[in-house]
Amino acid sequence: MANTRNSRAWWSTAACISRASITPALFRGTFDGRYKFARYFKPAQHHKPRDFETLVKFNELELFDTERDPHELSNLALTPETVKEQLLRLNAMTNALIDGVTDQR
Repeated sequence: MANTRNSRAWWSTAACISRASITPALFRGTFDGRYKFARYFKPAQHHKPRDFETLVKFNELELFDTERDPHELSNLALTPETVKEQLLRLNAMTNALIDGVTDQR
């Protein structure tokens, strides 16, 4: 389970206009204190990806290193293979946070 003291999760409950090419889009993501991660997906493709292939195939991704890039100008996820471990880690963290919210209902 994610460390809730140093992490925040967010997700949309309605369609939103994003910087991603998928519009309208829903998004889910997390922030671990350094890296901000978001995955944008079409409402009809609402899912919790568990592997890298699904993550990159059905989502537009954002990953920012807020320590090195505090203004979030460089989306590291534009080259997903180079940040694969970070994407998988933060995606798993997002899924765990979602599962935690679902379990409490």
